Order: sequence, then C-alpha cells, then structure tokens
Amino acid sequence: VPIVRDADWPLTPIDHFVLANLERQGLPPVQDAEKASLLRRVFLDLAGLPPTPRLQEEFLASDDPEFYTRVVDWLLEQPQFGERWGRHWLDVARYAETTGRDLNLTMPEAWRYRDYVIKSFREDKPFNEFILEQLAGDLLESRTEAERVERLIATGFLAIGPKGLNESDPRQFAVDLADEQIDAVSQAFLGVTISCA
Repeated sequence: VPIVRDADWPLTPIDHFVLANLERQGLPPVQDAEKASLLRRVFLDLAGLPPTPRLQEEFLASDDPEFYTRVVDWLLEQPQFGERWGRHWLDVARYAETTGRDLNLTMPEAWRYRDYVIKSFREDKPFNEFILEQLAGDLLESRTEAERVERLIATGFLAIGPKGLNESDPRQFAVDLADEQIDAVSQAFLGVTISCA
C-alpha cells in the first residue's frame, strides 16, 4: 500500500493507491458527496430508480452513521436490484421472448429463464454456480425436485436467442443452432466471437 501525505483521507487500501496517484499529479481528492447525492447515487446504482421522498427525508434527518449501510443492505434485498442487474446478464444471454429472424414466433416459456436470472441476482447466487447451471443444469445432481426444475430452467441460456425456424433442412437447422450456441457461450465467457464460417 503506498504511503500518502494525507493519511486521514483513505478509508481502504484502494484509497491509498488512488490518493497516491492524485498526489503525484498535484490534485486534491474530491470532497465526500452530500447525503442527498449519496442516497440518489446508491438508489440509481442498485435499483435503477431514485429514492422515494419519504426515504430521502428519513435519510437526511438521520444522524445514525450506519444508516447508509442499512440502506445499501435494504436495496440489495429489493426486487428492483435483481431486475436491474439481471437485465445486464439477460442482454449478454441474448434474451428475447420471440425466436427472431424470419418467422419470429413467441417463446411462451421464455419468462421462466428471465425470472431465474432475476432470482439468482436477488439471492446472490455464487457466479460459478450461476454459470454452471446455465451450461449444464440438466446434468447436475439435485437435492430436490424444485432444484432440478430450476436448473433445467437455467439451461434456457442455451435455448433462447435467434432461431432460423424457416430452415427446411433439419441438419442445417441443427448446425445453425449449435453455431449460435457456441457463439453465445464464447462471447459471454471469453469475450470473443467463435462461430462457423
């Protein structure tokens, strides 16, 4: 951890690195945000919505130093947290409720995968478990029937996405489907595009 001149400013080891860089450049650290700004930022970051007027009044009137921590914990338990952050994963997973392409048919059960993702974020499911369930949930041993069903739903990651349902050759359809899945998995986990030419 770098040594800094202003030893009172850093609260964490990372702050020491930030402040050391600022001091090298001759820049002062920014002042702490005012309570109203801090509350608005954390609400927008975690829930995607501004705080209610009632909660903002309660926060601004409170002298409790743990109030902010309690607000963060409360936000992490709200449905909006799972919806906001699950949405980012749903974008990666190319979630849609239709097949896309030429026929663009409705997938009436797609919502089950969406709800699985939101629930996983709300319950703070470990990321490795979240990924494993989506790639191989149908192969994992389950302790209960509910867990088995949830893991099957998780494999929706491989099932959703655009489908060329108007392909008349079944073998070509299977190849296109596998190609789309390989491409989706490689983009999601490797950050590169891998697909057949």
